[in-house]
Amino acid sequence: MKRQRKDIDCGYAWVVCVACFAIELLCGTLNSSPGVITPAILEEVDGDLVKVSWVGSTLLGTFSMCGPLAGIIQGRIGNRWTGILGGILMLLGLTAASFCRTVTGLILTFGVIAGLGCGLAANVSGVAPSNYFNKRLPVAYGICMSGGALGLLAIGPLAVQLLEMYTLSGALLILGGITFNVCLVGALIRPPSTLMQEESMSIDLAHHQEDTDEICDAQGDPTMTMQSQHNVLTVETTTVKFEQRDENQCSPANLPRIVKENSPWKAIGNIILHVGLQGMTAVSLLLLPVLSHTYSLQMIFSVLYGTYSQGPYTLVSPICIELIGRSKLAIGYGICSFCFGLGSMVGPPIASLIYESTGVYDLTFLFSGACFIISAFLALCIPLTKKPT
Repeated sequence: MKRQRKDIDCGYAWVVCVACFAIELLCGTLNSSPGVITPAILEEVDGDLVKVSWVGSTLLGTFSMCGPLAGIIQGRIGNRWTGILGGILMLLGLTAASFCRTVTGLILTFGVIAGLGCGLAANVSGVAPSNYFNKRLPVAYGICMSGGALGLLAIGPLAVQLLEMYTLSGALLILGGITFNVCLVGALIRPPSTLMQEESMSIDLAHHQEDTDEICDAQGDPTMTMQSQHNVLTVETTTVKFEQRDENQCSPANLPRIVKENSPWKAIGNIILHVGLQGMTAVSLLLLPVLSHTYSLQMIFSVLYGTYSQGPYTLVSPICIELIGRSKLAIGYGICSFCFGLGSMVGPPIASLIYESTGVYDLTFLFSGACFIISAFLALCIPLTKKPT
């Protein structure tokens, strides 16, 4: 049986957490930049808003929809080299974009190349913490994903200053240099010496029959009375402490219940929390027609929506681990990213069509709230996909 590494939930694990936080910060900076640099593109490159809008859309679409490809690459070369490759592509894409004077060139460089690099790096931050955290895994992912929000806050004033001082070309070049730091923080994610063993509630009773018999025999031996109160049975990564029990309590049939009771995955389940956050996001969107009349009410809506809508992103990796295990997390997280990108590309055109047909903005937010309600309902169905343990 493999021993759990000493750096789980402590020590170098937090270095990896900080590195993933930095990756999310840099990726968030790049992903949020189209909203700031689009006016500069309209002024310096092309005045056609429809054409220019494809630059930012391509970046976000490539970033999200390259998830499965990122998962495959990550499975072959590991977290460290995937992050380094992502940083190199972001630098190349933004550097080339700084010399482009056509929208097509910006789509290929800024949108596709830099977007692909950003997608590779983001997949690393979504997977790497699972190799170093067990008990504190949700906390680690919460810290990592908060980096994206910090990048969103930082890009606005930063990009404005760069555009004023160095115009579009200089701003893109400097932005490329900033995002190239993904290579530096990616290098900190060293390969684990042994893979984290998967957390599992299922038990191979036949495999552990000998261990069970030994513990039960020890409890029945008078010479082992004191030791039997503190016997420890390790099943995969879960440690179960046995107190004095009778023979029926120590039977193999009760082992799944004992392991489940002593599992570190307690309190509010990830799926229940995910459903609650999605539901509260839906409620905040459905209340927007009431909260949109004054600036103060709009700020209340922004706080509510921002608080609840970003929570589910933090829970994606823990839920994937519960469903498919750590060994398949890279490709699973990539598929989730692909679905996010698909929704990001399909949602805005549908919302635009609703507004063009009705001329009422409120209906677009009601549509968005309905989508979150459907998402929460589908999340409730996730436990149905689990095999009984």
